Amino acid sequence: MFKATKTAMAVALILPGVAMAEIEYELIGVHADPYKEILEFTWESTRDGGNVSKTAQIGVKNKSKTFQSAGGTASTTVIQLGDENKSVTAQDATSSSSFVYQEGQNNGALVIMDYATDSKSTIEQYGESHQAEVGVWGEANTSIVIQDGYGQTAGVAIAGSSNTVDSVQVGSENEANISVYGDHNGVDNDQGGWGNTVTTYVGGTYNSVKTSQWGEGNEGTVAVYGNGNKTLLQQNGIAQIANLKTVGDENTVKTDQFKSRGSRIDVTVKGDKNRFQATQQFGSHDVIEADLIASNNNDIYLLQEYSGGNLIDIDFKKANSSFVAAYQTGWNNTATVSSEGGAYDTTVIKQAGDDNKAKAIVK
Repeated sequence: MFKATKTAMAVALILPGVAMAEIEYELIGVHADPYKEILEFTWESTRDGGNVSKTAQIGVKNKSKTFQSAGGTASTTVIQLGDENKSVTAQDATSSSSFVYQEGQNNGALVIMDYATDSKSTIEQYGESHQAEVGVWGEANTSIVIQDGYGQTAGVAIAGSSNTVDSVQVGSENEANISVYGDHNGVDNDQGGWGNTVTTYVGGTYNSVKTSQWGEGNEGTVAVYGNGNKTLLQQNGIAQIANLKTVGDENTVKTDQFKSRGSRIDVTVKGDKNRFQATQQFGSHDVIEADLIASNNNDIYLLQEYSGGNLIDIDFKKANSSFVAAYQTGWNNTATVSSEGGAYDTTVIKQAGDDNKAKAIVK
């Protein structure tokens, strides 16, 4: 059966009018060596419009490269099973689609979509130490990265407008880096496990970023430059770290840490009419630090609830007409507000419980 499959491939290559529409494979026997599985392939020939490319590779250190350029549509499917396999896909077409599936260890996938519109790229990787990279330039495109395992890395760069990024990593010591430039783009990133990190950079206007992390010892960093952007960072578990920076006007930043023993939130705001909200619940020895630099008319809301030994530290530098509310419930909590070189700022501190401390410093 496999020999017949090779013949079919040769025929498809020799006859330019014949293309492969579907590749289906089924395991009909499994040996001790996972790379010696007996596969049965089904090939169907077609004359689909646009460019269609489909590749299936099984083994070690295989390489797949696909380059598609057309005035219409382009479609690429790559399946690689094994270790140290590499896949590169580059598309320059409208309404393109790219799907890469990899299983094993230390596989790599790169997808580039240039001048794309209404296109979609998907990378799925299962195993250990995989690398996924996606670059998209255009409008109304969707990029999806799914990684399950240990030591995975994902990098996504989007430039344009109305694009969407969905990134999912489940496991431990995974890393995601997402960059978005333009307007009205959306980012949704999920990480589950321990020791994971995600860094999201947003430059432009009216972009939306959502990051969720659950487990232990995870770190999320979000930096927003521009106006009218919205950012949400959620973390569930102990020893979490959230770093948020906003430079611009009329941005909204929200972060929440739940059951957050030993967790930390660091916030830097520079600009006007921004709104920031940080909450830590059911934890202990948590920290929230907020710095407002050369900012005006900002609203800051900080909450530490049902916990003890926590710290809220707020620092104003040349910030005017800003409002800060800090609320702590529990025991042995501390809230400190320091203002320097500003005017017309308002700070409200409320504490409920025992052995709490509040301090305000104006220079």
